[in-house]
Amino acid sequence: MHVYYRDKTAPLLDPVLFRLSMSMSLQSVVKHFLTEGDKFILSWFSPLQDQGGYAIAVNYGWFINCTRHRNEAKYFPQDPL
Repeated sequence: MHVYYRDKTAPLLDPVLFRLSMSMSLQSVVKHFLTEGDKFILSWFSPLQDQGGYAIAVNYGWFINCTRHRNEAKYFPQDPL
């Protein structure tokens, strides 16, 4: 069995990969805030009645969108590669 020891002068993490992972993590946080930010703001500043109406409207819009895309996939199937 081989035992490998890390060089004490080498950095623990590769700087290029660390910078890439930090950049991607920041992008995912920004994306999450952009997609879910309206819910965060609504929950902080609105009463429960407004939150319920908003939730129903969002879910109804999602349902219409899914139904429309399901019909498109049914009538316009994509060719397999």
